[in-house]
Amino acid sequence: MRLLRPTLLAVSLASLIGISACGGSGNQQPQLSTIPDLTVVAGRAIPALKLRAVDIDSTLLKYSTPEFPIETQKGLAQLNIPARSLLEFVGLSVGPVTGVISGTPKAPGKHQITISVTDSDGASDTKTFNIEVLGESLSLSFEAVQEAGITNRILQITAGDTARGGTVAYCIQTSTETPKSDDPCFKTDAAGGRTAKVTIRDGEKVVPYYLFTKDANGNVLSSAVPSAGLKPLVMIETSVGSFVVELESEKTKITTENFLEYVNAGFFNNTVFHRIVSTFVVQGGGFTYNAANTPQYSAQAGQRAPIVLEKPKSSGLSNTKGTIAMARTDQPDSATSQFFINMVDNSASLDTNESSDPVRPGYAVFGRVIPPTGGLLNDLPPAVIALSATPVSGSLSGAGTVVPGGENSVPVNAPPFIISARRIN
Repeated sequence: MRLLRPTLLAVSLASLIGISACGGSGNQQPQLSTIPDLTVVAGRAIPALKLRAVDIDSTLLKYSTPEFPIETQKGLAQLNIPARSLLEFVGLSVGPVTGVISGTPKAPGKHQITISVTDSDGASDTKTFNIEVLGESLSLSFEAVQEAGITNRILQITAGDTARGGTVAYCIQTSTETPKSDDPCFKTDAAGGRTAKVTIRDGEKVVPYYLFTKDANGNVLSSAVPSAGLKPLVMIETSVGSFVVELESEKTKITTENFLEYVNAGFFNNTVFHRIVSTFVVQGGGFTYNAANTPQYSAQAGQRAPIVLEKPKSSGLSNTKGTIAMARTDQPDSATSQFFINMVDNSASLDTNESSDPVRPGYAVFGRVIPPTGGLLNDLPPAVIALSATPVSGSLSGAGTVVPGGENSVPVNAPPFIISARRIN
């Protein structure tokens, strides 16, 4: 079996449409047409496919998928856990009478699916095919480069999964239209085809980018792959450098919308990072600083009402290194504007499961810091590392004054501050 060319997908699937039946006698086995391998994208609904079968005995054809047992957890062997079909696990379903396969795929990876068709006489035919579910195929990294006294802020877009489908060339473009195999946008890895660089200029927006690949035979292997830049991106320019955060607008809608409201209002401009623990978190977004005042720290005007806590247990997002989360009081639904960046993996202490500790239901993660160019997913960019290196002494009281001892997390001198925070896509 082979992977379908995306440009031919609709035509190839059209050949499967329809269930034909002829009159006849005797108990003959129905014939289910070969099902081609499919490449689909996680989170995107597939066009409905209608399987084609021929039966000379009966017009009643029922389609099914074999069941497989879910592994029983240790110590729960006495429970009767119902079975699920692998097709359901992938996120798809097949109509038992119509033969229509539909749904929104999940579970990235390559899965072998078995489909059977049975007629009213009990005779059946079975076919297997592969579904490859693609996940994110483009990743982002960020860097600020000094050139001739000017700071250029650049997003680098990188294509992943180089071996999939025998890829020999890549096309990263802003259009979802499938390019032809001879399109000049296709470049090899050696020619820089896996990467694209976008300079972030003031007032300009970063548009989404999409990945297309082709194999040695000129077959375009992927289309409409999830793009880089679909999630909200916010560039935070600080007194020690710039970094970009990518927000989870689907998994933590309330928290992300709240954060973007503050960004759009210019609330974070001139706020400081008042809590810095290099082995824990860097926290800011709620105070301004004035060395001539007593107290020197004061709450930034314009705070919005507190929001509902979107717990890590519910969102599936964890307080791992490089993620951004909301600070709050001891009350779960109390977060307003203050956020923190996890400098290390704090999941054990900040993802608290409320079923075991109802007093501490966790802290809402709503995004991550984009790693530096050449870095891994959870690597911290230079600006965040510079924030964490700020000398500290003492702790901040509720009144905004610095008191000796305690956590030792308040900057010794004037704290680093946010010059501006703005959405860039």
